Amino acid sequence: MSVAAASLGHRVTGLDLSDGMLALAREKAQAAGLDVTFVQGRADEPPAGPFDAVIERHVAWTLPDPVAALAAWRSRARPGGRLVLFEGSWGGDGAVDRARDAVLGAWRRVTGAQHDHHAPYPDEIVRAAPLADVGAPGPFIDAVREARWGALRLVRLRDVEWAAAAHDPWWVARLGHRVRFAVVADAPASDGG
Repeated sequence: MSVAAASLGHRVTGLDLSDGMLALAREKAQAAGLDVTFVQGRADEPPAGPFDAVIERHVAWTLPDPVAALAAWRSRARPGGRLVLFEGSWGGDGAVDRARDAVLGAWRRVTGAQHDHHAPYPDEIVRAAPLADVGAPGPFIDAVREARWGALRLVRLRDVEWAAAAHDPWWVARLGHRVRFAVVADAPASDGG
């Protein structure tokens, strides 16, 4: 996301806890000839700012206290600044989605097919993240609202869903389909605390 924003001409500060992820991001920025500031740190302790926008991709669902992190991000946004969460419904909804995931897991093991993004997260990390197993955007919206961002909007990212499914056989794409969305919000013009 940092490289994409910088390539559009924005001054960007990228934050990640992982040295490895920061190294990859630095390589991508350097290869693209972009000047991006990278900071190693926790999501709930962002750099000082103020920032015109806070953009994340698949981060909020991993946070043990998403409301605290979202509030910290709001405190670093300029008045009227923007929040954009790029997330998805990774948890699915109930027994049907668990069965679909089990079939996909078995297919991957038998065929040696790799997951399209990463290895599974350890169970203890998933259990500690309240947004990890949600099947709809509602809990993300609730967390953003509780963190006192304003003017919330939800945008369905059907093009991202299509792109995620394009490389798999149709039945694998159908079984593995997850709703992708963006939650967009504005920092209040006056925070009030």
